[in-house]
Amino acid sequence: MIHDLTIYSVPYRSILNKGKTVEVRLNDDLVNKIRLGDQIRFLLEDDEEESFLCSVTKLESYKSFSEMYLAIDFRLLDSEGWTLEEMLTATYKFYSLEEEMSFGALAIGIELVESMERTR
Repeated sequence: MIHDLTIYSVPYRSILNKGKTVEVRLNDDLVNKIRLGDQIRFLLEDDEEESFLCSVTKLESYKSFSEMYLAIDFRLLDSEGWTLEEMLTATYKFYSLEEEMSFGALAIGIELVESMERTR
């Protein structure tokens, strides 16, 4: 199955450059349907005509983003050198504490399959 998720420019480029191999999401109704072996089409937030396809190689659920970040090597997130506090601050720009408490966090292992970027 293919799932569509939008993503901002910095992580979009990081995945394309193979620096980021784990995508972090709230484990809400949108992503909890993703299964090992599925594919994700990442759509660029500002230009959804640009996209790429990744295979799902791993799924790890956590009660909180903090628990997840303590378990994951930041290099897999292309965030080497970041502190736990910096990671959480960045994450809470997108998700509220209430959402985190309701749904938990999901670490999605990904492998780039195909780039479908528009030629500019």
